[in-house]
Amino acid sequence: MAPPITHVSVYAAEIYAKRSGAMQLRAMNLVFEATTARGMTIVVPSAMADRLNPGGSSAILGAVATQP
Repeated sequence: MAPPITHVSVYAAEIYAKRSGAMQLRAMNLVFEATTARGMTIVVPSAMADRLNPGGSSAILGAVATQP
């Protein structure tokens, strides 16, 4: 028998609190699932994109901005 959803949610919250990358990984997984399984297009605000990949999106945007 599966544990009640409240117990699962509390356990997940504890993991997210202990491991800073866990919530970031979960957010990335949700975006991946929504775009591949459901064929959705997601517009991600730049601040959220920065949190999903610290340093990465800013570097890409900066490189694109400097292109002629």
